[in-house]
Amino acid sequence: MRQAHALLRSRFEATLAMATGGCARYAFCVDVPYCLDRRGHPLLHYSSPNPHHHLILTNTTMTLRLPHRVDAEGNEHSILILTGLLTLVDPGDHDSLDRHHRYFDVLMEHYPRGANRLYRLIPEQACFELFSGQRIHLDAAALARRNPLNAREEEQLLALANRNIQPERRIAGVDGYGADQKKGPGWAFLPFPGPLSDKAAIEADTLAMANRSAASIS
Repeated sequence: MRQAHALLRSRFEATLAMATGGCARYAFCVDVPYCLDRRGHPLLHYSSPNPHHHLILTNTTMTLRLPHRVDAEGNEHSILILTGLLTLVDPGDHDSLDRHHRYFDVLMEHYPRGANRLYRLIPEQACFELFSGQRIHLDAAALARRNPLNAREEEQLLALANRNIQPERRIAGVDGYGADQKKGPGWAFLPFPGPLSDKAAIEADTLAMANRSAASIS
């Protein structure tokens, strides 16, 4: 379970596919960027002007697939698979919308009717699938870890952390496991030495990270 959570927490892109077995799942298969919401569930941005694509997403059981062990030739020896239904993020859920925007700079104006829509996946099943086809089942509910910080606390901490950091190296999110810092076109997960639940400790470790980052380019 620890490996599964660490993988979900540290990756920011995964493959979204239909849960149908065999080759049928490739009828709809696309790489999507994601970040985690306040409860630890993936927030997925999908863009398509075709409304039928969005109907598929919300009316079909979907999987989110994250490579776990990959060899030098690119063969996937194990994959983390989360299975469940996607729900459209409520337009009034400003915490999720703002959090996703901090990571990916995508505006969701009128997104329930437009091409750009934000979805939440709450996994009903989770497993590691091995190269042999064997599946090691996990507790899907236990995979999601709630952020100890509320939206306002995280926003205030980010403002402090990013004061002396260049925008191209900004920190976009913090939880009890670490911080997410911009690195090139993507993101780098900077883990704390261990999981934290105390808000003061989270703030102290985050600001220490930010100070080290600012000092490295000064």
